[in-house]
This record gives sequence, structure tokens and C-alpha cells, in this order.
Amino acid sequence: VEPFARAALRGEPQRIERELKRPDGPVGVLVAHYEPHWVEGKVAGFVVFVTDVAATRLLPLEAEQRFTKTFLSSPAALMIRRNSDDRAVAVNDQYLKLTGFSREELIGKTTVESGFETAEAAKARKARLAPLLGPDGSLRNIELPYKAKSGEPRMALASLQSLDFGQDGLCTLGTFFDITERKLAERRLAAQKEVSRALAEATTLAEATPRVLEVLGRAEGWTMGGVWQLEPQAGKLSCEHTWL
Repeated sequence: VEPFARAALRGEPQRIERELKRPDGPVGVLVAHYEPHWVEGKVAGFVVFVTDVAATRLLPLEAEQRFTKTFLSSPAALMIRRNSDDRAVAVNDQYLKLTGFSREELIGKTTVESGFETAEAAKARKARLAPLLGPDGSLRNIELPYKAKSGEPRMALASLQSLDFGQDGLCTLGTFFDITERKLAERRLAAQKEVSRALAEATTLAEATPRVLEVLGRAEGWTMGGVWQLEPQAGKLSCEHTWL
């Protein structure tokens, strides 16, 4: 188990399958998924999901209750979507916190019907992910932009796994971690380096200003920017540089 834990701490999801001999005789088959838990751009630990495949076949009610408890209490944002009609089957509290939507707004609806994304955005997302899915319908650690209910643009690190959920048929289990702050920190760090380079290469501050303005605008996601300077004798502000 230790090598898998170390890999998860490096940000690499892991899957382990082991047979387990119980004291009462039956053999269980445990499948464990190690999912990295990201906090502010760093792996703070990992979440482990363990399913007894044999128990699922022999004791469906008990296994379902166990899965439900794990699903709802997970620190990761989790969503189950039915593949046949793309409607949400279940979401946990962390997913609601991540998106700002209520459970009633999401369950039984597609992402378009719930207002989570537009039809155009849904089509683009599916077209982007389709060639990345593995033979088993899985996908690991893909960065997905999304908008919270408030309209705020965010970024999530997503993993998808296709699973059979009984009466709901083939579904996709999505695991999401918000990495918006991490990506913002990365952009700002890159911007700091670009600004330092611009200042070092310019002979005057005025010469460096247009490039600095552009770097800051792109890093912060501005629509436009400008540098204004006070003219003391005229008693007014004048725009020296603009960036669009």
C-alpha cells in the first residue's frame, strides 16, 4: 500500500485491487481508489474510496448503504451522472459547496437544464473530453473551467470513472477539486517574472510600462487597462498607455 500512498501524495491517482480472507470464511475483493486532495495548489493528503466487489454482489443493500455514507461524507466534490441521458443521479454536499447550486436544482437534470452551463459549453466540453477518455471510460486529473451559480469563473481538477450503478445503468462518477486559487497563484508568479524581465530589459520606466501593463492585464483577466498620469501644471489626468 505504501507505494500507492506515496504516488497519491505526488498528485497521481491510484487504483488497487486485493483479495481479502475474512475470519468467517468468504473471500472479499477490495478495490481501493486513492485520489489526491489538493489545497492551495499542493497535495495536502489523499482520499481513499474502498469498495468490496464481492460484497456488492452478495449483499447489495449493505454495500449500497456503505457506498452512500462514503459518498456523502467525502471531502472531495462528487457527482454521479447517468450516461444514457446525462442527468445527475447524486451529488454530495462538497459538490454543492463547490458549485453554489442546491441538490434540488441538480438532481434529475442535465447540466444545461440546471443552468450549470449553456448548450454550447456542454457540447464543447464533451468534444474536448471524448478523445481523452480511456477504454474503461476513465479520465484522470484534467483541468476543467466552470462557472459557479454566482457566475464566477472557476477551475476544477476533475477525474471521471464509468461505473455500473444497478437500476441507473452505466453512470459516470466525477471527482472534483477546486484549483482556482492555485491557478491564480501560478499566473501571478509568472506575471512577476515577466514584469521583472520587462523592467530589466527596458532603459526607462516609460519604456517598460506598456509591456508591464499587458502582463498584468493578462494575469488578472482584465478586459482592458490603462496608465494615467497627473499633469500638475494643467491640474488634470492624462492617459499615457492603454491595453485591450
